[in-house]
Amino acid sequence: MKILLTGASGFIGRKLALRLFQSGHDLVVLGRNVSRLQWKIGVPCQAIACDLTKGPPPKEAFVDVDAVVHLAGESVASGRWTSARKKKITESRVLGTRHLVEGMNLAGINGPKIFVAASAIGIYGNRGEELLAEDSGIGRGFLAEVCRDWESEIQKANSAERRVAILRLGVVLGEGEGALAQMIKPFGFGLGAVLGTGNQWMSWVHIDDVIDGFCFALDNSLNGPFNLVAPEPVVNSELTRVLGEILTTKARFHLPQVLLNVALGEMAGILLDSARVSSARLKTFGFSFKYSTLHEALKEICANYPDSIFETQLYIERPVTEVFEFFSDAKNLEKITPPWLNFFVIQQSTENLGTGSEIDYKLRLHGVPLRWRSRLEDWQKDKSFVDTQIKGPYSKWHHLHEFTSLREGTLIKDQVTYRLHFAQLGSLVAGSYVKHELQEIFSYRSSQVRVHFK
Repeated sequence: MKILLTGASGFIGRKLALRLFQSGHDLVVLGRNVSRLQWKIGVPCQAIACDLTKGPPPKEAFVDVDAVVHLAGESVASGRWTSARKKKITESRVLGTRHLVEGMNLAGINGPKIFVAASAIGIYGNRGEELLAEDSGIGRGFLAEVCRDWESEIQKANSAERRVAILRLGVVLGEGEGALAQMIKPFGFGLGAVLGTGNQWMSWVHIDDVIDGFCFALDNSLNGPFNLVAPEPVVNSELTRVLGEILTTKARFHLPQVLLNVALGEMAGILLDSARVSSARLKTFGFSFKYSTLHEALKEICANYPDSIFETQLYIERPVTEVFEFFSDAKNLEKITPPWLNFFVIQQSTENLGTGSEIDYKLRLHGVPLRWRSRLEDWQKDKSFVDTQIKGPYSKWHHLHEFTSLREGTLIKDQVTYRLHFAQLGSLVAGSYVKHELQEIFSYRSSQVRVHFK
């Protein structure tokens, strides 16, 4: 199929774009910054500049498109809910969806026949112990109202020729991003805490099951709203206990509701509202969850704790042998490293790189001269290798390079497992800065690799 995807650069969108491409689908993506969007996604796509809050996508966005997957929406947890912030959250979902559906409908009978859109279990509001199904009704509060209006716009895409599925997402748990990244931080300092009474229900879902859920909705006859949440929701005190157990750090505190309300204002409802949501309807259509219990989900996600993970991907329309050969030459690292790092290879221990080879580099980081030595491990020709820092600016650096033959080319996947000096304190002080810097370095690297293989 040819699929139009919004929100493709986000936590869910990047993973879904890769899965769809791996499954043989062609992608059209919408976004404000086309070049950055293409880098973030890392797989071939037709990228079209579009701000959905300003108006419908151009007509060419829907040419030969079979399905639309709509993920775009401003994060509800990235700042206190001021009036301006609430307006931005509302417009990104309600106005953005309205304009997307207008564009689909203008395409007429030749338009997309499938529309799969994200929503959220926030539509149910704060419901205590009530077990919530898709027909449980709309709750009260800001998020419930936003979700109500959001889904109202989604439903306007319904027609005799088009199937519309709405996936109401629970709290999405995944490594390095999303809600869990914020939950983990206090545990690193021994400050894990039960929130409020701890009796509020949290309906969660593993990121892998989210990706599976959207693919399932595309491929099966789902119509209407479906709760995409794991089969076993938990109360906050149980979440805190299990997370502490996985991280081997007990939660010793309670954060009273009054303090959370003072600190976060209306946004505290994200942490304190109770939503015990059932995914029974989705399961009756044949969907099965990889992660049904919180313990197995957190064990998989937190396997690398306390290390940080940075991942990126790049698709090149060249044979894997050719791409691997390029990365087998240490000197090529100089060509694809940003010039502001003043990066040079000094020497390598073996003429031909392979398992056990050591490479010495010099670079400047913010004007400070540094030496870096790495050792290559697990060298598998035309498949993968790892470079591990022996000496350098990180407490730990483990960089896995993977090369996979896919369709007419090669998918390059980079996974960097790293740790800053001074452990959790270093991560708290410089973690976001280092992550941003890695994004800039790998963005430049991707552009140069593309130029080389053009």
